[in-house]
Amino acid sequence: MFFYVYVLESKRNNNLYVGYTRDLVRRVKEHNLGLNRSTKAYVPWKLIYYEASLNEQDAKRRENYLKTS
Repeated sequence: MFFYVYVLESKRNNNLYVGYTRDLVRRVKEHNLGLNRSTKAYVPWKLIYYEASLNEQDAKRRENYLKTS
């Protein structure tokens, strides 16, 4: 099982969003359907980067690193 850290870019205003998930395809669809409160206003989104990790804690650390970079 993989954990994915991903970066989305809003096609509306070029905002970036960083997150992590087990199911990357499902999660990107949820963002584009407006099901996430923090990204709803910036739909549509495009996936511009992702990386896979075998360990959830590693994915969380990487997500936090990318959010603070």
